[in-house]
Amino acid sequence: MRRPALAIAAMMMVGVAHAQLRVPTDVELKAAYCLKITQGSIAKMQAITAREVDAYTQGLLANNLKSAQDRLNRLQAYLSPRLTALDPGAMLLATKRGEQDSASYMDKAMPVADKCAQSCGVANATAETRERAEKCVVSCMTDDEFVGRVASCTKLDWLPS
Repeated sequence: MRRPALAIAAMMMVGVAHAQLRVPTDVELKAAYCLKITQGSIAKMQAITAREVDAYTQGLLANNLKSAQDRLNRLQAYLSPRLTALDPGAMLLATKRGEQDSASYMDKAMPVADKCAQSCGVANATAETRERAEKCVVSCMTDDEFVGRVASCTKLDWLPS
């Protein structure tokens, strides 16, 4: 007689615990996605840093790596206190998409970059027009849905303080 009552009580506790989980907000899902994008970027930069590159490239990588690490810390600080209250299924989907997009970024972004460089006239740019052409490429690339989604993780102005 006691075992069925204990089983029912245990199921009710699980139901109560599950009912307390909430659906993540769009900001929480984007933070989970960007966490994986940022982790992927850091890993790629660390791999490049491990190879022999010139001092200028090392300096750029060091600055970009610091910025990425700062973004990662901010994303983790935002998500950590919330994770136990969020539906893990939705969060898992967001992190998986971030992992997939990070892994395929170069393959998908390079054709976009080539198309944008061509349409912005980078090859024919002079010293005077190069800056405008480069800005055109950045704007063109972020207009692409995939590149824009990944690029949105480089500025965390959408993340609450």
